[in-house]
Amino acid sequence: MFKQFVPERIRNARRRATESLFGAIGTSDRTVDPDFDVHDVNFSAMTEDMNDCGSNLNSTLQNCKAMTTDARDLAIALAKVYEKASDEPWRGASNDLTQTAAAESYRDAWDTINNSYRSTTQAVVIEQALQPLRKAVTHNTPEFEEMKQNRADALLDFDSNRRRLGELEQQKLLAEAKHKHQGDAAIALDSKIEKYNGKKTIAAGIYDKLNEQAKQKAVHSKAEHDELMDAVLITTAVCQCELMKMAANELQKVVDTMPQDRVEDIKARVRELLLAGGTLIPHQESNRASKSKNNSIIGSIGNVFGWGNTEGEPLTPAPASTEEPPAAPSSAPPTSFPSIKAVATPEKVPTNVGTPAAPAPAVAPVAAYPIVTALYDNEIDQDDELPFVAGDKVEVIKTEDGGWWFGRCNGREGLFPVDYVNVEEMPK
Repeated sequence: MFKQFVPERIRNARRRATESLFGAIGTSDRTVDPDFDVHDVNFSAMTEDMNDCGSNLNSTLQNCKAMTTDARDLAIALAKVYEKASDEPWRGASNDLTQTAAAESYRDAWDTINNSYRSTTQAVVIEQALQPLRKAVTHNTPEFEEMKQNRADALLDFDSNRRRLGELEQQKLLAEAKHKHQGDAAIALDSKIEKYNGKKTIAAGIYDKLNEQAKQKAVHSKAEHDELMDAVLITTAVCQCELMKMAANELQKVVDTMPQDRVEDIKARVRELLLAGGTLIPHQESNRASKSKNNSIIGSIGNVFGWGNTEGEPLTPAPASTEEPPAAPSSAPPTSFPSIKAVATPEKVPTNVGTPAAPAPAVAPVAAYPIVTALYDNEIDQDDELPFVAGDKVEVIKTEDGGWWFGRCNGREGLFPVDYVNVEEMPK
């Protein structure tokens, strides 16, 4: 009978699985390279640090936009108070408001700060810090992980052939000790020893090459990391400084038009508190979910921080609701930082205009995947994200560290922030 043909990839997988098991139970000693182990540990820590910086930088952009947007909305609301007093006077009561011009200037100042200064400085941060950081992680991490896997396979091949060669050599020594290493049996055994010696030599060469390539990749990535982190620090600090400087100049113009005695009183009070040690904000648990510091990219190289694209305005304000939803995690759509350009959710248009059809009974999704309930409206920023409204049922197709999951809702699939759904409904 002919021996059944087994594809090489199947034989390789079976041999590596066997060798891995032998190594785990101590039957076969493993080849180790302490230098590689050091590089591997440091590379993982470096990638986690980069992901953490990207996550926090993205959160900074979100919070900065939220702050300037809120300040602009406050300025608009104040200006309306003065406009209304002028356009719609209160009959029977005098109008004692004196800062109409200042209110208009204050509104215009915050409009400029939010729509021009803040958006421009953030665009520079995204271009020269956020996106390069994202690119570095999305490129280097999968490349290094692939190198590690190839190296691990080569190492198992080498250890397997080395172990098998050792067994055959031991078998030959025992046969020689018993004076039985002779005839056809000796020829066959020597042939096997020669065969596995050649396999071991080839496997050693492949392993040495892949091992060195992986170590060089880690070292090269460290050099790129150092250059990049300098750029992230400088870019972020300079853009923050420019934003605050330009914002201060705009607001100073407004303050100069206000009653200076009142202005000086407020300044004096600020200085008084600072001289007394300042008013420190005690550490409190935020009602916004903290960002995960785990590297979502390591788990799934799609989810790089949730950092957005390079075009347009960074990040949209949080969706309105009776309860403020948590900030979208910056570890985002796997392979991307949360979005930078607001993408309007298409309005739902009825397909049948005319006689209203009877409402279809609500049908729960087939439980092929875990289902969770949306706690807040999720207004998407990118096409690969999943829009839904509070109360929708979301199928969780894939979970990741970093604050973003992949799911399905209303016939659409995409990424969504974990903190916007009830995770308590996930199976334990």
